[in-house]
Amino acid sequence: MAMRFRARDLLAFLAAAALGAALGCAKKVDPDAEPSGATPLPLETWKADSLNCKDGDCADWYRFEAPDPGRVSVEVVAVSKDAKPTPPYSVVITDGGATKFGEAKSGAAPITGLEARVDKPGVYFLEIAEPPDTGALGYELRVNFQADAPPPLPPPPPKKKEHRAAAKPAEPAAAPRAQKLTGTVIETEGATGKVEAVLIDLGTPRGVKPGMRGRLVDHGRQIASIEIIEVYRSGSRARIDGYLSGSIGPATAVEIEVPTGTGQ
Repeated sequence: MAMRFRARDLLAFLAAAALGAALGCAKKVDPDAEPSGATPLPLETWKADSLNCKDGDCADWYRFEAPDPGRVSVEVVAVSKDAKPTPPYSVVITDGGATKFGEAKSGAAPITGLEARVDKPGVYFLEIAEPPDTGALGYELRVNFQADAPPPLPPPPPKKKEHRAAAKPAEPAAAPRAQKLTGTVIETEGATGKVEAVLIDLGTPRGVKPGMRGRLVDHGRQIASIEIIEVYRSGSRARIDGYLSGSIGPATAVEIEVPTGTGQ
């Protein structure tokens, strides 16, 4: 009887040991090894991770969203661990199924980037993977997106021809009326031999205002152009505009053009 129990206990122990060994040798479950467990990856954001296919971590999947049709570019920085050569690896952009939009495999040189085009907005998938029994690989990657330029606006429809009667030519605008005021020079200003301004006897009661222009006339000949710069009740001060081509004397007259209606 005792021998029977001992044999049974021995069989149970051996079965438990075999199960423990099998569990110990089983590879770890990697949730992001398939598209269904893909890690969300925001655009323009670096993500750092690692692979080690000898330890069962052969692939990492990411999912990202393209807001519009456009171009997707993936930047990859891969490094080996323990000062060993960088293991081979691949990068692929897919729809999560059989459709591939872009793929790159490392060779003598590592992958630095991958570009692909997507024709519609939506969720897309990115896989970085190692071949079987490959060693440890550390990496950083980032997904960038550039939307397509908007299509050009259609040309405007052609305008319909309208039959209109020929317009009458516009009548020329009437020239503004002006009244010529005549006055005399009261005093001159300036250095000896160089008159720069004159005081005249035409003031505000006659409608004179700053900015009005006129002339100095001597014996019927214009000797200077003037511009009114200050106006008083009893007269005005005018600047000589340009050169004085004659002497100012008792016979010198002042002529100012004043628009009609500004006063007398």
